[in-house]
Amino acid sequence: MFKKLRLYSIYAVIALSFVSCSEYEKVLKSNNVKDKYKLANELFEDESYTKAVKLYEQVAVSYRGTPDAENITYMTAESYYNLGDYLLAAYYYDRYVKSYPDNEKVEYAAYKKAYCYYLDSPRYTLDQSNTIKAIEEMQSFINKYNDSEKIEEANKNIRELSTKLELKDYEIALQYMKLENYKAANITFGNFINDFPDSELREDAYYNKFVSLFLYADNSYYSKQKERYTEAKTAYLLFKSRYPDSKNMKKADKYYEKVLKGIEKAS
Repeated sequence: MFKKLRLYSIYAVIALSFVSCSEYEKVLKSNNVKDKYKLANELFEDESYTKAVKLYEQVAVSYRGTPDAENITYMTAESYYNLGDYLLAAYYYDRYVKSYPDNEKVEYAAYKKAYCYYLDSPRYTLDQSNTIKAIEEMQSFINKYNDSEKIEEANKNIRELSTKLELKDYEIALQYMKLENYKAANITFGNFINDFPDSELREDAYYNKFVSLFLYADNSYYSKQKERYTEAKTAYLLFKSRYPDSKNMKKADKYYEKVLKGIEKAS
């Protein structure tokens, strides 16, 4: 008996889903804008965002210039956000902010726009163009809504995004070392030190900059070695003055002995 009841329940759910689908298809193909808008709202509440957004986009033109246009733009953005299509969501949040700057939801929409770019930022090993865009959007939100309750969260997001840029740039510098392009490694480590003054990797960057200069000098033509060993010596002294207790100091000292021998030999 219980098995029969269970089967009846399953059949009922299937039947309802067919009815629901057929109703949706019927409204989707109809010319009744009010029915489409009403069903779109119902589908959104039921978390059927894919269906809802199709209907919102269909009725948007018809409701342009009316009080409902604001809600349609906002709900379209929310639908795409819930579907995980963050770039399209950001586009509609941006439209909302620009179209309804005096609305009470505009601050929330502005933050959600920036947050969409934050969510779309890839892991640090990939291209970081979207990460840079996300930082710009978060900073723009902070500048415009500096008394918002979202400021702390926005700043936290910027720090997290900046860490990705740090790791990306540091990884590029290390890659130059592995490829034995020591000149490029030296320049990239130097840029890293300048661009990320608060980075936890700063100590390692100073050390690797010195090592890259030593290796660059060691692999140079004889006529260039004295000049380049001298640059490496300066980098070592700077590293030692900043991080005298560095975990890399013993290794740095050994390289430095080679630097001094290199200068003496080249002289």
